[in-house]
Amino acid sequence: MEIMREVTIPQLTICATHQLLAIVHGGTAGPAGQPEYGMGEVFVEDEDEILKGLRPKFTALLTHNDEVKKMPKDFVKFAHSEHCKVQAMKHKKYPLYGVQFHPETVHTQGSALIFENFKRICRK
Repeated sequence: MEIMREVTIPQLTICATHQLLAIVHGGTAGPAGQPEYGMGEVFVEDEDEILKGLRPKFTALLTHNDEVKKMPKDFVKFAHSEHCKVQAMKHKKYPLYGVQFHPETVHTQGSALIFENFKRICRK
């Protein structure tokens, strides 16, 4: 599947839409080997723009039964958890971001920082 020629509006997808982002761009998603429910640690492999300031790890609300199984071709992952290999990913060229965890809750450590980082990306 070919991505749109120009993606100019940044997108941050969360949980199920993170999985959908992978599928739409040629990756796969499906049942997790071990679903994650409750609080867990997310390990930041590369801070990137969206997780800037959260390295090397943070506690997040993890509530998913499915996960990204195969990364889309033009995406890179930059965070994982104990049981989920792709907790965060982004497109190599376009401002498309996906996270499996839930930054929209107060339970996720650094949630406000994640959205501040995303606002910064949107202002570029």
